[in-house]
Amino acid sequence: MFSRFSDAFCRKLRQAYRLRDDPIIHCDLIVALGYGLLKNGNLPDATVRAFWRASALAAAHPRATVVLVNQNYLGDGTRETERMRKLELVRRSPFSERIVVARTPCVNSIGEAWAVLAETISRGLDKRDVVVVCDEAHMRSVKLIWSRVFRQSRIMLSSIEAWWEKEHILPFCRSPWRWFFSNIVRHAFLRVLGLSLMMRLHQPVGRS
Repeated sequence: MFSRFSDAFCRKLRQAYRLRDDPIIHCDLIVALGYGLLKNGNLPDATVRAFWRASALAAAHPRATVVLVNQNYLGDGTRETERMRKLELVRRSPFSERIVVARTPCVNSIGEAWAVLAETISRGLDKRDVVVVCDEAHMRSVKLIWSRVFRQSRIMLSSIEAWWEKEHILPFCRSPWRWFFSNIVRHAFLRVLGLSLMMRLHQPVGRS
């Protein structure tokens, strides 16, 4: 009972902290953010939900391209596992021909934005209007990061509400409270230190 109350209270705080979803009339690029892997090699709930939201947006915007990014901080062999799991999702989407997986992996959320930018440049993709799909707690940091990396683009956010699993590889993704407070701390550091310094930090991995 306490657990249900705690999760509900955390949800209220996330909703107070989050930004509003942007109205999306037109978009050229849709990015589904990644949330690592579970210990058993499966994709976490947040990654799957972000992907299907991006796929739904692709249905509404037939000229848009969807981009995914793999992580590069989860330990030996995990990048290929994550890539294979995401390709399985891509094959299930009716818009698979418009979904690309960035060739450059990332070490954190900032690197994820730079990886997508590099992919758009190498493929000549239109990026005037960009929609980033992310969870509620992540919205403030995502808006700050992507607005600074994609300086010539209009950045719009589309949010998901995800479930945080105890079996996640990353310790701060194992509960809603850990994820919520880690996002508050990260956002504060982003504002104080800036993207260049924060880019050097890798995600802490814990398998215990």
